[in-house]
Amino acid sequence: MAVQQLIKQRLSACENMESLQLDSHSHDLMTLVEGMICQTKLVGIKQFPHLKQ
Repeated sequence: MAVQQLIKQRLSACENMESLQLDSHSHDLMTLVEGMICQTKLVGIKQFPHLKQ
């Protein structure tokens, strides 16, 4: 939830963003982040060489 709160905080800096939009957009972006993590675990980091450190 800390990451979603951070996303929500950053989105709140956008002008004309209503509270319901903040909740919806932060949830959508968090779902995207979680999906990216799952995809990386499924196909392996070799598919994403630019993410290696």
